Amino acid sequence: MTIEQGNYKRIGYHKECLKLHKDREQLKEFEEIFSKVYNLSELKFTKIPNEYSSYEHYASWFIVSTPDGDIKIGRRKRVINIEWLDNYKQFRETFVSEDVTRDGNLDGVKNIHAWSVDKAIEYIDKAKKSIV
Repeated sequence: MTIEQGNYKRIGYHKECLKLHKDREQLKEFEEIFSKVYNLSELKFTKIPNEYSSYEHYASWFIVSTPDGDIKIGRRKRVINIEWLDNYKQFRETFVSEDVTRDGNLDGVKNIHAWSVDKAIEYIDKAKKSIV
């Protein structure tokens, strides 16, 4: 038995089971975030590969299809990456008062890093409320 195998055994998961567990837990967290802004019955969560790291211990990311368009969301170590995709309705919020990594163009902010679940909820809610 290798040390790596021993670590998985000690916590009660095989590598594949650990990945599935992390993906389920991540989905629960993201459903909680979006449930504060949207009606969950109107949403579709599609699992995609983690775009930060291919390291097997990182949970998958998700494309969340909302009535206003699609949002990509995923964990990057300590932050939650939120990206409004091109089909998301245009919104006015610029998040200029936020001291976080954000990226945008002339049409507005397309990507922001949230340092907490509460901030992720706040950013998604502000974007939704400022749709033009």
